[in-house]
This record gives sequence, structure tokens and C-alpha cells, in this order.
Amino acid sequence: MTRVKMGIAILLLLLLTSIGTEWYVYRQTQTLLSELSQVEQAAQMEDISEAQVPFNTFAAHWEQAQQVLRFMVWRDRMQQVDVAVARLDPMRVADCDELLAQIAETRLWLERLGTGEIPLLHNVL
Repeated sequence: MTRVKMGIAILLLLLLTSIGTEWYVYRQTQTLLSELSQVEQAAQMEDISEAQVPFNTFAAHWEQAQQVLRFMVWRDRMQQVDVAVARLDPMRVADCDELLAQIAETRLWLERLGTGEIPLLHNVL
């Protein structure tokens, strides 16, 4: 009987850990997506220098979240988001026309990062 209780306790611990990590990844990606929306709104203004503060906030939050997320998410997904975020700053500084397209690509990778951890049938298979 003790083995059954230990088995159930281990399964519950694994289930709670899985739910907790999924919740953390989803919460972090939603926060990053809202900050990225602020960067996009600032980039759509005529004065690109106004995008510096929201971008610095977004980049700092990404660097902080990346430290923890790398233990929870597949490496290739993290690398895709990291590359997309790294491309944003040179485009922002140079006032590049492709900045909004790069923001959209970053948003896509962040959404995939957040939804890729939800236990749906297409994520499991």
C-alpha cells in the first residue's frame, strides 16, 4: 500500500510540475507579447527614437526570461526567438523599413513558444 501511495505522490508531483512550467512559459510569453506590442506602436510613430524605451524594456525582459525558459523549452524554439529579437535592435537603430516585418516575425516565434507547451493533441504528436 505504501508503494501505491508513493507512486501516486510521484505522479501528482510530475503533473503539478508540468502544469507549473506550462503556466510560467505561457505567462512569460504573454508578457513579452504585450511589451512587443508597445514596441510596435512606438515604431509606427514617425519618431523612431521613441521606440528605444519600450524596446529596452522588452529586450531586458527577454534576457531575464530566457535564463529560466531555457530549462523548460526546446533549444531550437528558444534560439529562433533569440535570433528574431537580436535582429530587432539593428533595424530599430538604423530606422529600417523592415522593422515592422521583423516585429511580426518575433511575435510569431513568441506565440509559437507559448502555445508549443500547451498539452494539445498536435503538440503531443
